Amino acid sequence: ISTGVSEANEVSGYVWRISEFSELQACRDRHLATHRFGCSCVRRKFFREKKLSTVRKINALWRVPGATLSTPPAFSLSLLHSQPPSPTMPFSLPVALRELHQRRGSDLHLKADAPATVRVLGDLVPIDNVPVTENELTAILESIANEKLVKAFREKGEVDFRYSIPNLCHYRVNFYKTFNGTAAAFREIPASIPSLEELGVNPDLKKLSMLDSGLVLVTGPTGSGKSTVTAALIDYANQRRKDHILTIEDPIEFIYQDKSCFVSQREVGTHSQSFADALRVALREDPDIIVVGEMRDYETVSLAIEAAETGHLVFATLHTRSAAQTVDRIIDIFPSDDKAQIRASLADSLQAVMSVALMKAADGTHRVQAMEILMANPAIRNLIREGKTHQIPNVLQTGKAQGMCTMDDALEDLLREGEITRETALKYARNPDKFKSSPIY
Repeated sequence: ISTGVSEANEVSGYVWRISEFSELQACRDRHLATHRFGCSCVRRKFFREKKLSTVRKINALWRVPGATLSTPPAFSLSLLHSQPPSPTMPFSLPVALRELHQRRGSDLHLKADAPATVRVLGDLVPIDNVPVTENELTAILESIANEKLVKAFREKGEVDFRYSIPNLCHYRVNFYKTFNGTAAAFREIPASIPSLEELGVNPDLKKLSMLDSGLVLVTGPTGSGKSTVTAALIDYANQRRKDHILTIEDPIEFIYQDKSCFVSQREVGTHSQSFADALRVALREDPDIIVVGEMRDYETVSLAIEAAETGHLVFATLHTRSAAQTVDRIIDIFPSDDKAQIRASLADSLQAVMSVALMKAADGTHRVQAMEILMANPAIRNLIREGKTHQIPNVLQTGKAQGMCTMDDALEDLLREGEITRETALKYARNPDKFKSSPIY
């Protein structure tokens, strides 16, 4: 039985208890003589007993093609493949997440009384027509989250955490309550960190990973690839520096292995109460590089800039759409009396801002990334100090030799290379008239 439990855990992505596995074996023994041990008859038994959690686990086993044991233990998983699936089969999270991965999607969306839906190339597409029930969503949460997280969801109405399926992917999970009931979003995180070359990032940006100190910001809307770009930059440093990298995330997304660096990863809510708390003690942990998953509030922003000013290289993300807007957002967080001081501090510590956007490729088979790049030179620093951030786009235009690039220039390059359509360029352009009037389009 223990051998069967081990393989069932690996194949289904669920944790099987010895007791329910023994019950499954007993069910198998009763039906084996008539060769009627199929997924349907087992489901009916556990349905009658209202053991929906076990039903979901059986479905996950049954839906994995070729799930057989090399040395059969108390029962063989191959017996679960003797009947076709029922159209009313209960929802299986591992199956849905495998479907998301096979379709090369980014997110799985679930909500009570609606079919599971995946985001593929930016568009939401239902994966079947069978609604997920409120009870199933509750059971999913209880099966993949610990008691502390379940309690937090019941008390606060929302919870974030990390979930993994062995040999598949990691996921950033958010469960939240809505007017219609429970809902959830699963963001797929690749099992390995892509390189900067694989992302098509400007090679000149590698130098940001090798800076001694300063603040490097990666910005963009949700789902634009901020975390992936940040992870690629950190992995580049991890391969080439001999330093201590400290990450503070909510939740942890990419897993960094110690390569040339010593890496410590901390998760808000698990290893520290907040970003601010983790940053407050970070300087006592002797870091060289600090990664802040998101600068959300006044205290976190203040501590991140302070760390950058005191000789640390700080990478952080913000939900802003342009370099100029990023600077304004940071300054606007502070009270009026502190704005002059924070302008001076930001002007001295800022090294770069990368504003990213993901969009559908012209051939409709994948997505491509466009990036606006600000490199902090004397002109940029002066504009920040003097509060003239509205002039930053002009400096980006004239700073191409220093590696700067506006979003419109990045879109123009993609359009000229045939990577995106004109309609896509117009959708993401800062100045759409540029693409309407240019004769090359």
